[in-house]
Amino acid sequence: MTMLHVIPDELGNWRVLEDVAADPLSKHLSATQAEAAAVAYAETHGCDAILVHDRYHRCRRLPARAGRRVPPRFALGSPTARRPAEH
Repeated sequence: MTMLHVIPDELGNWRVLEDVAADPLSKHLSATQAEAAAVAYAETHGCDAILVHDRYHRCRRLPARAGRRVPPRFALGSPTARRPAEH
């Protein structure tokens, strides 16, 4: 089962991670943008679920296929989706 995680970081950004991968798939300025990107990624890559972690360590689950259209500006690979620098 492939699961995506939307997790806040210490700098106030939100990251989308696949399972427990070390490198994030994308990095966003808001939780809303990160959730939208996670839904778009899940729909195109066949992920089973999305788990959103908030800043207080609470979790909630989003359906991988939310049945809503994701605005293209929030999808992975868009100019507003900031990818982490490669080292």
